Amino acid sequence: MDFSGLNEFITAQGASLKKGPIAIIFVEDDVEVESTLAHHIALGFKQVLVLAPRLPDISDDVLIDVTTITFDPFQKYAVRDAINLLMPHMAGSWVFTCFNAEYLYFPFSESRSFGELVEFHTEERRDSMLTYVVDAYARDLTQAPDGVDRENAFLDKAGYYALARPDPETRHPMERQLNFSVGSSGDMRNSCPMNGAKLIASQFSRRAQI
Repeated sequence: MDFSGLNEFITAQGASLKKGPIAIIFVEDDVEVESTLAHHIALGFKQVLVLAPRLPDISDDVLIDVTTITFDPFQKYAVRDAINLLMPHMAGSWVFTCFNAEYLYFPFSESRSFGELVEFHTEERRDSMLTYVVDAYARDLTQAPDGVDRENAFLDKAGYYALARPDPETRHPMERQLNFSVGSSGDMRNSCPMNGAKLIASQFSRRAQI
């Protein structure tokens, strides 16, 4: 189903967001859009929302399982504002967000659905889970000029690390409050719940930023 904007979608389908888990995929360009959508459909999300200014040619078998919403991700704070607009309608649901050419992986994801993952976390009375974004690089940019090679992905050899987060008042490190980073890109994030929704704010693999 297609919607011309977020407000139209919320008016028509906002109540359906109570039934998660939900994937929200922001599309910035034409790179690996179909594979991104197919990957997350296969993980078993109840809803897959695709926010994009336009979509490249995608097979009908994929499009039938997603909801597309016309959206400009390049406006200032556009993604943040979109999430905040949707959040009140998703209270109580597990929510995952990503961009095209980003793929969510978790232990046993080859044989377990995303619903089973969040069911475990719900039974453990958790409202969020720590996740990581890992940059994947193409080995040969002459063969993969867009920086994406899903069959031969490489990781940053600089490794992964965490730095203590300083207290804003004392500037001393806060206990168990860490800022996670990966390699030289510094692109790992903690996840956090917002407005009652259970937000999974990052993902386990993404397109290299060249």
